[in-house]
Amino acid sequence: MGGRVTRTEFSARVLAMRADKPPHLTIGGFKHLSWRSAPTPAERVTINRYLSQFMVPVLKGDTLPVVTCPCCGAHLYSGSEAIDAIKSQFQGGMGAGEGYCDRCIYPVKFVHTLPGDRSLSYPLAYHPSRVRADVPLGIGPREIAARKQRRAPYIGQKWIM
Repeated sequence: MGGRVTRTEFSARVLAMRADKPPHLTIGGFKHLSWRSAPTPAERVTINRYLSQFMVPVLKGDTLPVVTCPCCGAHLYSGSEAIDAIKSQFQGGMGAGEGYCDRCIYPVKFVHTLPGDRSLSYPLAYHPSRVRADVPLGIGPREIAARKQRRAPYIGQKWIM
């Protein structure tokens, strides 16, 4: 849980996570979803298909559950602005929703648009089966600025299969 993760460590961790076969996220396994109106059966199928590209959030703590990075265990989100401003390792575009863990560069999506004019603002890490283990690490401020200029996504298809 120390400093940044090297490219070799990242690849080894992603491959180890794939071998563990963590569950894909579904509506039933995600207790943080609440609806103004219940989704129709067709919407539930579409939402489950969308959520299946993510893994079940890794939570730590009892009084204030903290979402942690599945790769390195870094603090990503707690819901408390004060705590998140100090401890959060989530980096990326909060508007676009795509980002990554600043410690190990594991891809995370924060803003989700779901069917039926529903949205979700919650960090969900991509399932390891969708993360490329052979991508060079090291997105820094210069590359983020260059991508903003090109209007390219922060993570995009380079990181996600």
